[in-house]
Amino acid sequence: MPRNGSRTTVSKDLDAYIARTVAAPAVERVVREVAVVATVLAPAVKVWLSMRDDRVRESHDHTDGQAIPSNLRYKVTKGEGHRTTLMRVPRDPNAPRDEVIECRCQSVTDPDALRRQVHGSRVVVVGNAAVGEVSCSFHRVVESELGTSEDQGAHFMSQAAREVAARGR
Repeated sequence: MPRNGSRTTVSKDLDAYIARTVAAPAVERVVREVAVVATVLAPAVKVWLSMRDDRVRESHDHTDGQAIPSNLRYKVTKGEGHRTTLMRVPRDPNAPRDEVIECRCQSVTDPDALRRQVHGSRVVVVGNAAVGEVSCSFHRVVESELGTSEDQGAHFMSQAAREVAARGR
């Protein structure tokens, strides 16, 4: 009970004030931490490189420069309307012979290409909620995160969120 007849008034905007002063800084910290952990856990990127000469088969010429997360297989397509062959590397022993014989292509790895694409957003207060996100924009990144019917998911984004949540600070 207030003393001396004084009254306490609760502001109508108290929840928004708490969101700005308490929740927003906490969400900013979580966004930063998840982005850092996701960056560490992100798979490398592999890039298909052909010899870029007149002896390169059409499908490998189309695949030249394809950059994908390393847990996925390259999509090697012969052309419009033709079959797509999934290959882990050039000369993949599981690929059809017509994609492997006399192949001179290479696969090179860039360990940081995907990591450079992980970003945390600015935290925005909307009403009484502080909202932030961590994202990664890269070719086939969703397939890399979740996996496919034949490629195991890297789960680097979800694992980062779990690790930071487990810290419980």
